[in-house]
Amino acid sequence: MTPNRHRRLWTVLAVLPLLSGCGTLVERSCTLIGCSDGVFISVAGTVQASWTVRVSAPGIETFETACTAFGCGATIEDAFPETVTVTILDAEGEVVVEANGTPSYRTVRPNGPDCEPECRQAFVEVSA
Repeated sequence: MTPNRHRRLWTVLAVLPLLSGCGTLVERSCTLIGCSDGVFISVAGTVQASWTVRVSAPGIETFETACTAFGCGATIEDAFPETVTVTILDAEGEVVVEANGTPSYRTVRPNGPDCEPECRQAFVEVSA
């Protein structure tokens, strides 16, 4: 082995323990995306802006929300019911669709697997 090669080998061997103490050379940074716990309900299909969505589930107070030009849906925040009943009402208050759903919850980390926050969410879609 030539002296230059020998010197390079010793340099690499001397630096390796220093690098291994750092764990990884790539530093991971977390973003600041937030998330919410709960059930997110969306209504698919043709829904008029004058319709209303009524949501009920064990352990929560029944509530209604109006459909808008931006979409039709509702959110149950900070609760994890086992079943959800979604009722779509027309402008006269008549029931158009009533559907029962069983939310399937999953853990979400929007900023990556090692970053906070961690949220528990489920999505339920009802067809109008």
